[in-house]
Amino acid sequence: MLSLCEIVARLEDALMGVKGSYLLFICCFGDVSVRTKRRTFFVDEGLYVYVGSGWGTGGVLARLRRHACISGRPFWHIDFLLRSGCTPVGFSVLPSAREREVAAALSGMHSYVTGFGCSDDPGSPSHLFAIKNIFGVYSSLAERGLTPGLTIMLGECL
Repeated sequence: MLSLCEIVARLEDALMGVKGSYLLFICCFGDVSVRTKRRTFFVDEGLYVYVGSGWGTGGVLARLRRHACISGRPFWHIDFLLRSGCTPVGFSVLPSAREREVAAALSGMHSYVTGFGCSDDPGSPSHLFAIKNIFGVYSSLAERGLTPGLTIMLGECL
């Protein structure tokens, strides 16, 4: 079976130039303590979805490559989480969607890790949400008129 990193590499042409938001599905196989530069977050065992922005240089592809391949020095909260015993298990791309819109759609329907990944979005309580399955995520997005494009999942979590 291919790793998520290998899948992102194979989709490079399709993802090249795509700007928007993305969802990164993450499995934490045990409770973890995530120490970032300024805070410590406690994340329980389970399946999570992280909302990220792919509007910067390199777009969605650059961010997915960084997370799926766990490369570069840790900088963002998500970088620290992925080095703390949690594994990326899939992603969805939301072309042209704004990270704030996506996080707002999820915050009313899912529990979250307060303050995680949203330092540039003070209106959001978090960008990391605990989920039971991906269908609840898509239902929350659909209620706000947000439609994911490309989605890849690598099996189940726990």
